[in-house]
Amino acid sequence: MWRQVNDANWRIPYVGGWCEGYVEGAWGQATLPQKDVNGNWYTTGVYNTAIDAWNAEPVVSSHAELPPAGITVPIYFSLGNVPAGHVAIMLDDGKVASSTQAGNPSQANHQQGYIHPNLQDLINLYGKYNGGCKYLGWGEHVGHIRVVEQVSNNATDDQIRQAYLDILERPADDGGLAHYRSYTNDFVRNDLMNSDERRQLLANKATAAEAAIVAAKAEADRVEALRVAAEAKARQDAIDAENARLAKEASDKAIADAKAATDAELAKQAKDNTQFIIWLKNIFEIIGKFLTSWKK
Repeated sequence: MWRQVNDANWRIPYVGGWCEGYVEGAWGQATLPQKDVNGNWYTTGVYNTAIDAWNAEPVVSSHAELPPAGITVPIYFSLGNVPAGHVAIMLDDGKVASSTQAGNPSQANHQQGYIHPNLQDLINLYGKYNGGCKYLGWGEHVGHIRVVEQVSNNATDDQIRQAYLDILERPADDGGLAHYRSYTNDFVRNDLMNSDERRQLLANKATAAEAAIVAAKAEADRVEALRVAAEAKARQDAIDAENARLAKEASDKAIADAKAATDAELAKQAKDNTQFIIWLKNIFEIIGKFLTSWKK
């Protein structure tokens, strides 16, 4: 992944044939050609020719492939009959800004870079008039400044740790951190998702879930059995309570009946005793009257 560090201003004046000066000027490192005290034309740029600049580009920052989309960089060419070669500016939209129009320092300058719709258009045009044109590559520098830099798209340690927690549900070990630092975060997560450890984790969780279901069913059965037993006990307790109530009622009735019978018997005996006393009293009165009359 590349990031623009210094962008180009391709809309600057240029003189045809002075491509290195135009490109360096687009990044603020060169002026239009001017005469020295001896009447020679020169520019204040860093390199005299495109080939000089290409050869000076560090090996690690010169690229033979096409530039990535979305960045603006210098692109270099060798020409069949022009040893100085050519350099232009690949813009972030794929168009190419170049000092293509002819000219010389003593003539009026072109007001801004010439735009080719694409790289092949430039190659075809320059090849036609310069004995061929071959794309050499692109560079990360113009003159003494860096124009783009590569930004690592690799996963950070924090991203790796989070992936382990999210997917394997455990902390990342040192070996895992060291291994995955060379890969993108998407790769890390995808690799962990498809790992044997992840499959084993899911299998273990499925087994645990199944065991939990079995345990839950067993617990539900136990609770149901307790409920049924409680209901049966409640019914039996109700029956026992009703039987006890009926037995008590019968007992109370029997006691009451027995008491009533006893009371009736006592009342009868009291009545009989009263009548006997009255009979005795009458007898005594009769005897008393008889004795009184006898004495007379």
